[in-house]
Amino acid sequence: DNFQNAFPILKRYNISSTIFLSTGYIGRFMTNSEDITLPMLSEKLILEMLQSGIVEFMPHGDSHQTFDHIPDKQILEEIAISRKTVESLTQVPANIFSFPKGKFTPSSVDFLKKNGYIASVCTHEGAVVADKNVFVLRRNSIDSTTSFSEFRGKITKAIQLYIWLKNILRKK
Repeated sequence: DNFQNAFPILKRYNISSTIFLSTGYIGRFMTNSEDITLPMLSEKLILEMLQSGIVEFMPHGDSHQTFDHIPDKQILEEIAISRKTVESLTQVPANIFSFPKGKFTPSSVDFLKKNGYIASVCTHEGAVVADKNVFVLRRNSIDSTTSFSEFRGKITKAIQLYIWLKNILRKK
């Protein structure tokens, strides 16, 4: 859907974006949490998007396993393999990491800091502010279950209100 749905809009309005790749799935299929099988970007499509000059690609782990349930050694391998794959494919430094499903450990953050990464993103919702830790930057999840009203809230300053309302509704 990134190539078919998002890419034409990004090109039309000249909007820069970053796509985080789970490198073990390039050109393959991935089953999401709702058991829906989705095609992942192929190398050919990644290169076409990259050559547009408006899309960059960064690592998102190799197998898309969450880091809170695997050993540190495997976490470090996931990070290293995905970075090497993205850099080999794009010929561009891959120095921003997206934690699979937003899950991270202190050791995974330390590894990124010590290995030339400049930032990483998790899935804590909210606005990114300058005084926050750049290795756990907030990222607002938008997927097929996100309504248009939620989408608008997540891409504007209304995100803080959205989070507050969501927390109130969870408590009921």
